Amino acid sequence: MDNRRDRGRSRLWAGWGGLMVLLAALASSPCWAADKAKAKGGGGAADAKQIREVIQQYQKGWLTLDLNLLQGLWDKDYPKIIYVATELKEPIKGWEGVKKYYQDGVQYFAEVKEFTLKDLTVDNFGNTGFAFAPYHFEAVTKGESPKTIKGDGQVSFILRKVGGKWRLTHYHESAPHADQP
Repeated sequence: MDNRRDRGRSRLWAGWGGLMVLLAALASSPCWAADKAKAKGGGGAADAKQIREVIQQYQKGWLTLDLNLLQGLWDKDYPKIIYVATELKEPIKGWEGVKKYYQDGVQYFAEVKEFTLKDLTVDNFGNTGFAFAPYHFEAVTKGESPKTIKGDGQVSFILRKVGGKWRLTHYHESAPHADQP
């Protein structure tokens, strides 16, 4: 019985030894080194600039209530689009839902007076990018008794580079913590 246990341990250590050799070979390969550099982020100034431009276009789309601009920023072919707005109880999943949200939003507002993002942070890891910023939004509704709607919070965007262009795949806004003004 002890002899079998010793043979099992020997095979286990031999397996670990083989794994260690494989990991050492991967760590020294040029492909692994390139992937490690990408994993650290910082996809480059050109990608960061393009991501910022997409976010600026998003702002412009709401400020001008431009339905085509808002819809044109999304990767409509991405199957797992998610849009989380603070005024909704549930996230919107899929392009058709996001498309309807924009159609309804553009029809609901008479004017967007202000939509600011401050301290915008952007980065990318290969073909995946993200942006984050605190926001302030102020708009006036249509109708006989227009209302002013104001909101402050934080917003995160996830983007995917498709055909050389950055497209939105995920949007998430959240309200500030209750202790914040």
